[in-house]
Amino acid sequence: PGTSTSFSGTLEARYANLFDWSARSSDFALDSVTIKGRRYSLTAPFSASSAEILIPTFTIGVEGTRSTGSFFYRGFDLARDRRPPLPLPHR
Repeated sequence: PGTSTSFSGTLEARYANLFDWSARSSDFALDSVTIKGRRYSLTAPFSASSAEILIPTFTIGVEGTRSTGSFFYRGFDLARDRRPPLPLPHR
């Protein structure tokens, strides 16, 4: 049997290339996501770029139980440059 998932919110996004992009939403929500027979919902304002993800607060619901949290990542670009490194000069 099929399932339906709905999402709502406003998304602002900018894309220049794989290493220069950003996205954010102040009211992102997913509802009725079914994974292995369990139904989930998620609300989370967020901002993301090639090297950072910030979710200041999120609420996840699983079959009537709600949990809250936050998430932050800053570091290496989420996409890796697949070009070979520049050769080192010979000494």
